[in-house]
Amino acid sequence: MNHFLRVLLLRSIVTINELFNDRFGETLKDKKKDVYGRVFLTLAISAADAYTWYHYFANVALTFGIFVMFFDYGINILFRRADWFTYLGTSTFDNLWRTWNPWLRFGIRVVILLTSILIYTWT
Repeated sequence: MNHFLRVLLLRSIVTINELFNDRFGETLKDKKKDVYGRVFLTLAISAADAYTWYHYFANVALTFGIFVMFFDYGINILFRRADWFTYLGTSTFDNLWRTWNPWLRFGIRVVILLTSILIYTWT
């Protein structure tokens, strides 16, 4: 398999898993379990092809960057929300930036993703 596709697939597993898991919504109790599961899955998948601590960190960073960029938009599309670009969930972090312009939030997500890609490509 092409290296780029393998990396993209491995680093996207956490986001895909969360989209599949949350496709019918979730309770507060489920959200807490999801966070632990997401962290465990991120750490485990990141170890799959890491051969140094730096590469492991780069894998974690890229997985996180993909999740931050695509999860909220993906879940809103799955829920068929008309306002998929502007809608935010109910997490503490979402409440922090709820009043910000949606384009600013999008820009921050892009910066996080690009930073994680840069970190990954330096390995």
